[in-house]
Amino acid sequence: MIINNNVQAIAGAYHVSTVSRPQNSYDKDSEPIRDEVALSSDGVTFSQMMQELQGMDDVRAEKVDSVAEQIASGSYAPDSSDVAKKMLDLLF
Repeated sequence: MIINNNVQAIAGAYHVSTVSRPQNSYDKDSEPIRDEVALSSDGVTFSQMMQELQGMDDVRAEKVDSVAEQIASGSYAPDSSDVAKKMLDLLF
């Protein structure tokens, strides 16, 4: 490409002097159109389940208390093969 000292003309091709903003196409006196969302019955069920889960405790206190009592009394004896299987299931 050859440029013949016409840098201003080339730069002018890339220059934008004014920026136009989009105009609103609705009547400002009328009520604005509102978006609506309609959930399917599965979506409503899922939403209700999520709300119930968020309200639940992260720890099952009765199970923790039961295991703590078994450990304290010395009667807690988990099956080592079950423990190993669950550990491997977490990894793979």
